[in-house]
Amino acid sequence: MLRAEEHEADTLVILDTCYASNLVERGLSGSGISRKFELLSAASIDQTTAPPGIYSFTRALIDKLRESLDKYGDRPFSTFRLTQDINLSEHRAHSPAHLWFKSVNDQSIFLAPLFNEKEKTSENALRKSKGRLTLSFDLRDSTLNRDQIKYLATKLTKAVGGRPLLGIRGINWHGITRVQHNTINPSVAVIFAVSRWKKLVHRRREERAMNSELDKGISLSEDSNRQE
Repeated sequence: MLRAEEHEADTLVILDTCYASNLVERGLSGSGISRKFELLSAASIDQTTAPPGIYSFTRALIDKLRESLDKYGDRPFSTFRLTQDINLSEHRAHSPAHLWFKSVNDQSIFLAPLFNEKEKTSENALRKSKGRLTLSFDLRDSTLNRDQIKYLATKLTKAVGGRPLLGIRGINWHGITRVQHNTINPSVAVIFAVSRWKKLVHRRREERAMNSELDKGISLSEDSNRQE
């Protein structure tokens, strides 16, 4: 069934069972296959394999897949390389795995990690970005509902997304901040402040003039007393 021509993708079958390789005796190398088909078996023909535990094929497979992820990152690696790494494991030295394949070009299947597309896009955007532009929109309302957010996201994406001239790597949503406004109009507040400043200046001038008149009166009184 897995080798039927109705399947378009390459197929990799992994069997951790005793006598797993005996499947090839039933015609793995049959003709008419236009895609890659591989069998990674825990044991060779007519051979048994270790039970679940540290010596099992599955344990070695998991360990080597994790090591391959650290080693290759998002780059692909072949099933041939994976099988070789499994057989080089200290716990599998006496029970090697076997890779059987049928391919139109005798090439191995390549494996690669399947990342979440949204996370991958976000990571690539952050990694490639060299600058960040911050804009703010003054809104009529203190918040937006789901429909408004969807509309805004759609319009922004169509307006600036994928424009080579801008080179935008991503648009990030950082939330909405409510703005507290004063009840006094800014222009009125300025006029009020200027008026108060003028009154203060005028009052200080009057105080200085009054003090000057008092000083003159005291001086004349002292001169009159001296003449008497």
